[in-house]
Amino acid sequence: MKRSIAAVALAVLCAAPLSAGAAEIDIARIRCKDVLAHEEQLPLILMWVDGYMSAATDNTVFSEEWMARLATHMGVYCTTHPRNTVMEAMEAMPAEEE
Repeated sequence: MKRSIAAVALAVLCAAPLSAGAAEIDIARIRCKDVLAHEEQLPLILMWVDGYMSAATDNTVFSEEWMARLATHMGVYCTTHPRNTVMEAMEAMPAEEE
């Protein structure tokens, strides 16, 4: 599992923006179909979503299990709702089961 985290980190560091030459990307405007068309950007988007959600809940813990759940959810949601935004996909993330 440590290798997968290292691979995600490397992909994030090496990732190019969704739009070539873009200095800024408004995540709220990115649609799922755009993410699916640029799958190499998924690790970067997932890290952003994780950070955004963590800040909203004041959570400072990084969890491999959570990232796996988030990646699965985002992949399934975006495949079935390609016209929705990444923010809508994030908001549809089921609450963590206890």
